[in-house]
Amino acid sequence: MGLAILLSLSAPATAYAALDLSNLTVEGKNLDKATVDTSFTAHVSAPSGVESVKFVLDGKYLGEDKRAPFSWDIKTGEGPHKLKVRDGDNSSARLVANFSAKGKSVPSTPPIEPSPEPVTPAAPPINPALQDPTVSTAEELEKALTSVESGSTIVLADGIYTGNFEASANGSAGNPIQLVGSENAILTTGDDTSGYGLHITGDYWHVRGISVKESGKGIVLDSSVGSVLDGVDVGFIGNEGVHFRQNSSNGQIIHSTVHDTGTDVPDYGEGIYVGSANSNWGNIMGSSDIPDETNNVQIKNNRISNTTAEGIDIKEGTSGGVISGNVFHNAGYSGAHYGDSWVDVKGDNYSIVGNSGNDTKLDAFQVHGTIDSYGQNNYFADNNVTSGVPGYLVNVSTNIKGTIIECQPTKAESGISNIACQE
Repeated sequence: MGLAILLSLSAPATAYAALDLSNLTVEGKNLDKATVDTSFTAHVSAPSGVESVKFVLDGKYLGEDKRAPFSWDIKTGEGPHKLKVRDGDNSSARLVANFSAKGKSVPSTPPIEPSPEPVTPAAPPINPALQDPTVSTAEELEKALTSVESGSTIVLADGIYTGNFEASANGSAGNPIQLVGSENAILTTGDDTSGYGLHITGDYWHVRGISVKESGKGIVLDSSVGSVLDGVDVGFIGNEGVHFRQNSSNGQIIHSTVHDTGTDVPDYGEGIYVGSANSNWGNIMGSSDIPDETNNVQIKNNRISNTTAEGIDIKEGTSGGVISGNVFHNAGYSGAHYGDSWVDVKGDNYSIVGNSGNDTKLDAFQVHGTIDSYGQNNYFADNNVTSGVPGYLVNVSTNIKGTIIECQPTKAESGISNIACQE
């Protein structure tokens, strides 16, 4: 059924008089304290000068409408909910409505993931008809990584594979290439001072279950679209453990363990690294004016520990990723090259939700802007510190705009943030 809802403010209207965000409608009914259908479109009427409106449902950032009249299609489950809307450029101009939904139950609307194409499902079944014979030597693996066909599976036997392995063949969204094995199938360059344990340059690879150890860098993805790392173990790495770079968009690392990085160079011992620093764009992208747009990377349900630099480092030029369900221990502990937090976000429009952990050099999360106003419009909620964070839960640089931090209790010693959180 169609609904029209006029918002009754849960705070006095004078609190928002500067921008007069006075109307939130779905065909004319009051949303606050109302019962509505599980599927509706929220409309916001805002005065001239408001260029965008952001929507947050039950603590989850839905997205931003940048064209008036502002609206957002909402699908949620039955029961009580809270919808927040605010001016995209002014976090103090916001409205809150508490309502109940009743009707056919549908999944809650997830945080926005503005991907130009769907992220490939993480773990498709192995197709026996396309399965290659089990690989058991480094020479066989090198050959298979370059010659395997879309939809095929490379099965690694347990053992140690020494070399610089490059996965250059291309899969497709519907028929990815799988590289699978147990944690006892170990790729290594032989020491932690040089080389990549696994270099993925083809599209749509699914790497499952294997280990990468004792290499200069662990797993590096360059210009690899739609690739997934699932249940891998990456550790005892000289520099960064896993690096998505050179426009390696729509990738995932899930259910994996990344640990003991920076064993050779602590300054560059990030656990998971997304994008490239602007100082490296010339080398990585061919021009210092071309950003590394490694967008929409999902980092979910991983264990990240003992990283000399940040557990996760999100670089300028990237956008639209999700960091959720990760557990950190002693990530960003050295302070070398400013590596002093679990997560450092310099990209835009990331959703950082439901992470937890203990111990770091300073803050659990940091947001920085480097050049061209990067680091904007990131969302934080339900992140939990158990102990060992002497700084803030979320520390935001002064030149950053659009950061949303949902209010919550925290055991971070300096408190939730150096900026105001939002109820």
